[in-house]
Amino acid sequence: MSIAYAAHDLRRNVRMVSNTFFIVVLPAVLYVMFTALQDYSDLPAGNGNVGGHSMVAMSVYGAVTATTSIAGSAAVEQAHGWGR
Repeated sequence: MSIAYAAHDLRRNVRMVSNTFFIVVLPAVLYVMFTALQDYSDLPAGNGNVGGHSMVAMSVYGAVTATTSIAGSAAVEQAHGWGR
């Protein structure tokens, strides 16, 4: 895979507003809403605090959503004959 093709595919995926919203904006808003603005974010949980665990959970959510979205669009393109 060439760098130019990867850059083109990244630009194409970033321009999809619905995907970008669910990958970047929604996890950030959920983190702020459920953790940063709450009093319980400093409570201990495991080896860290609730805020840290929530931040990791929201970042994993964003990564899984991005992976699923990109893989789904690649599968549709492959089914339509656009694969190389």
